[in-house]
Amino acid sequence: MDINAAYTASNFINHFRTAFLAGKPFEDKETGAILRSFPFQFASLPNFVSDASLIDTMRHEILYAQQKKTAETDECHKVVRFFHRRNDLHDFFQSMDLKTLRENTTTCDADKNVRPADGGIANFPAIRVAVTLFTAQENPSPVMTLLESLTGQTIDLKQMAIAAQVYLPGSFLLCHDDALEGRLFAWVLYVVDEEPLFGGSLQLFGAAPIMHRLYPTVVVDCVHPCRNMLIFFAVSDRSFHAVEEIFGGTRVSLSGWFYASDKVIPSDVEAICQKEVGLQNPNEAIACVSPNIFVSELVATNRFYKSPQVCSSVMTVLRKNRVVSLHSFFEGLCVEYSGLLNSGSWQLAGPPNYRHYYECVGLSDKDSLIQSIISGYRSIDERCFSVVSSSIHHFMPGSYQVIHDDFPNGKEQSLDLLLFVPHKPSENPTTPKSLIKYASLVKRKAERHIGPKACLGICKDTTASRDKIHGKVKRGSRESVEEMIEIDPTISNTLYVICVQGNTQISVDYLKSGTSPFFMIAIRLART
Repeated sequence: MDINAAYTASNFINHFRTAFLAGKPFEDKETGAILRSFPFQFASLPNFVSDASLIDTMRHEILYAQQKKTAETDECHKVVRFFHRRNDLHDFFQSMDLKTLRENTTTCDADKNVRPADGGIANFPAIRVAVTLFTAQENPSPVMTLLESLTGQTIDLKQMAIAAQVYLPGSFLLCHDDALEGRLFAWVLYVVDEEPLFGGSLQLFGAAPIMHRLYPTVVVDCVHPCRNMLIFFAVSDRSFHAVEEIFGGTRVSLSGWFYASDKVIPSDVEAICQKEVGLQNPNEAIACVSPNIFVSELVATNRFYKSPQVCSSVMTVLRKNRVVSLHSFFEGLCVEYSGLLNSGSWQLAGPPNYRHYYECVGLSDKDSLIQSIISGYRSIDERCFSVVSSSIHHFMPGSYQVIHDDFPNGKEQSLDLLLFVPHKPSENPTTPKSLIKYASLVKRKAERHIGPKACLGICKDTTASRDKIHGKVKRGSRESVEEMIEIDPTISNTLYVICVQGNTQISVDYLKSGTSPFFMIAIRLART
């Protein structure tokens, strides 16, 4: 497997490097190569491998390995093992670190002649050749040498990462920046076929300074995966990107990071913030819109919950389980969905690396709506509480909220009141019944616990930890789960009461296409 000779030609290298070092865009008509300078330095090199048939062979091998990930009887599936990476930030299949293939070339004994039924070679020769093309041993690999020539940067030979990814319909990767200490370039070699791929574009986000830190704003450019195309970009505090949800087809790729030889990547945040006026909060970087949405208007509390015996039972359950669901909490919900919330104004909440949904910012009857819920609950719980926060959110396909590290510390005991209202009445709602979950977080690996659903996360342990894929310091979000309690947002007239201690965040997983929209009214009460 060799690099296209056009990219190693001195004329191409000189023009590309001149533009890269000057921070300017560049386009080569002969190869179709493009260098972008906005929103960050990003390059695409079509027809990267000289023999494109090897791309097809590698795709065949990757898909074979991914499909055999649980086949314990297969003699060779452990050569390239795949794992389902799934949490609130992403959902796709990823292989193990492929650098080990350079050292382990005889995992499958030749005399066993183990081959998949469709004729592919089980020892993955194309993947091994690709790994050799990208990774170094004593000397830089061909791709390392090329990128050093194109960018004028020095790449560390001892530290690198390479893995294969498979995105199936419904797979996604939300907004993040890849900025871990030492990372110099992120790269992706697309191993897709020539069949149409619906979705799966690489989305590039703009960034704006907010209180001496850069946050993503909106998608300003997209790159659709093309067979045998290499893309790479400089990792920085503003290299925010995401992978669009796959709606049809299979997105296969080989990707990784190259690291700086000095292990330090200069940050340009301070310089940017000195030149520009920083926004005061992340939502100011997002446009305000008013979608045409509807919600039911709430009425009086169900008289059933005014019984002293019922109130006592509710408090007993809450003390024991820390969560209680109060079904049919109100006497009824109006059937007309042209009421209260349609009269308000809505803002797209951000930044995209934390959340993406509509939040109510102007509603004449919002206070009365919130008070009706609080008053109804106080008829059950007579303890004294003050309102810490209240909000109304609209979730639809593409919406999400992830647990993040910019959340204030707190040790007070509080109650969360959650009420869900469907976007439209439906006899067969498509929203998963376990879409919302309550999770108490402690030190324990999260991949085996947090699934594709959403959760209300309590960060008991605030020790910062690194998330390898997101590239940011996280407090508990994907690190561990002590317990989960499912909450069903399709039952609109149910009030969920959750007793929490310490730092608590509501995490709503990415709503995939076909999921029914809903509203979430969230109220936090603190003991006074």
